Amino acid sequence: MTQEEKDFFKRLGERIAAHRKARGLTQAQLAETLGTETRRRKRGSAPKLQQQLEPLYELPKSQQRFVSQMLEGVLQRAGR
Repeated sequence: MTQEEKDFFKRLGERIAAHRKARGLTQAQLAETLGTETRRRKRGSAPKLQQQLEPLYELPKSQQRFVSQMLEGVLQRAGR
């Protein structure tokens, strides 16, 4: 992963966290709202959400921004 990609995902995580906190959601509540598995695994394959996010590293920046905007929309709706 390039430094630019690392920076993108760091900023994405910060934005998601800010939106989550602004809506008073815990990480577990956000995971439940998004339909992700909240149990921690010690072994086995990566969680489905992580598997879905990994190909984002290969997308052009414009498409990564689009995905980021979609996630923000989901988070905003979850805060209603």
